Amino acid sequence: MIWLDSLLAIFRKPAPAAPAAPAPVAKAPPLEETVETPAVASPAWYPLCEALTKASEGCVLVAYADPASGGDPWTCGYGATGEGIARGTVWTQARADARLTADLLRFGAAVDKLVTVPLSPQQKAALVDFAFNVGTGSLGTSTLLKLLNGGDYAGAADQFDLWVKASGKTMAGLVKRRARERSLFLTGVWS
Repeated sequence: MIWLDSLLAIFRKPAPAAPAAPAPVAKAPPLEETVETPAVASPAWYPLCEALTKASEGCVLVAYADPASGGDPWTCGYGATGEGIARGTVWTQARADARLTADLLRFGAAVDKLVTVPLSPQQKAALVDFAFNVGTGSLGTSTLLKLLNGGDYAGAADQFDLWVKASGKTMAGLVKRRARERSLFLTGVWS
């Protein structure tokens, strides 16, 4: 009968307590659920520039600090900076794609205003990628633009290689990017 008492004792044990609730997890900043993608009338330069910019920038959906400064400007998506991008910013892939399209079209329009000589689609793509990276102010005051607007296409192309520093340091990523831009500008292809 001892075994029967032991067996009954097992069935009379209280049910184990429910596991403790997990600790609250910090919430990510809200994502923009609706993203308007600008319509692209597929200008001939756009697909060339988009491919080059995506290859040079890569896509990071959580904001990261500038590699040269270790802080500002914070960057998200395909190299986007500016208002609304700070530590902790998180984007969807759709948001990153839409922002890249809008940025490239904006920089394309700026290149159109700055350049006074004819450009092939490849040359414009290279210049838009360059302006996207260094800014239209830098392009606007550059020797590259002065040579180009003077009709010296080869001299302008040689200027790409001089734009490889950030915060006074030569950056391997910029060396590679400038070589790609120069190649696209001169030959119509990059690798």
